[in-house]
Formats: sequence, structure tokens, C-alpha cells
Amino acid sequence: AHTALGDLALARNDIHMALRELQAAVDAGPPNPAEALTSLAEATLKSGQRAEARRHLIKALETTPRHERAQELLLQ
Repeated sequence: AHTALGDLALARNDIHMALRELQAAVDAGPPNPAEALTSLAEATLKSGQRAEARRHLIKALETTPRHERAQELLLQ
């Protein structure tokens, strides 16, 4: 539920809510951690915290090395 709310907030450009919900999703141990971490990284990037976003993306790729969205964001 947190991942869906976070993704919706991200799509609406509500970065504060996206960060809160996506961090809660990651903390809860989601069924797809790479997707939650990648969404959190995207929100973190949009908030201007590039180094923190990179850490989230690396964690996402550690869990799912071929996660395309995480790879694409990491190259930005």
C-alpha cells in the first residue's frame, strides 16, 4: 500500500508525501524491494539528494541486478 501511495504521490509531483510513503514501504520490507527502492530513489533525486538516491539505487541493484529502471536512473 505504501509503495502504491508513494508512486501516486510521485506521479503528482508531491515529493514530500512520496518520500514519506516510499520510505515506509522500504522499511516494511516490501515483496519487491528493488521496485520500492527505485521509486524511493526517484523521489530522492527529485528532492535534490543525488548521493542518497544513488545509495537507494545501488541497494535496489544488489537485490535485483538487472532491474532496468534502477539502471537507467543510476546513469542519470
